Amino acid sequence: MPRRRWVSHATLRDSPLDAILSGTIMRAVSFLASTPLPLPLPVFLLFRLS
Repeated sequence: MPRRRWVSHATLRDSPLDAILSGTIMRAVSFLASTPLPLPLPVFLLFRLS
């Protein structure tokens, strides 16, 4: 219910600042969540080759 109320109020505003901020935060979180995944592979290869 609070989310529906927020969306209905967000559509009535003149400035889409909330949508811009939430989109930026979601992109940053998804980038930080996916970044650590490829990091262990090079570290493992370095130890494996030495």
